Amino acid sequence: SGEEQKWLVKEFEKNAKKGVDQNDLAKLLQVSRQTISKWETENAYLDVERLMQLSDLFEISLDAFDPET
Repeated sequence: SGEEQKWLVKEFEKNAKKGVDQNDLAKLLQVSRQTISKWETENAYLDVERLMQLSDLFEISLDAFDPET
């Protein structure tokens, strides 16, 4: 959902300060830099595969986003 995406994008932004930029992330996820930018601005949404890749990359459990918890 949008909340997971916003949170993961914020995690990416934290990592950007450590030398990871949109181009690096785009290469890792095999998408364009423009796609990363669209995710950041919520003009496009992550698909499940990319959401899982980002959660693995940032070592974040998707269970954290379960609205039932």
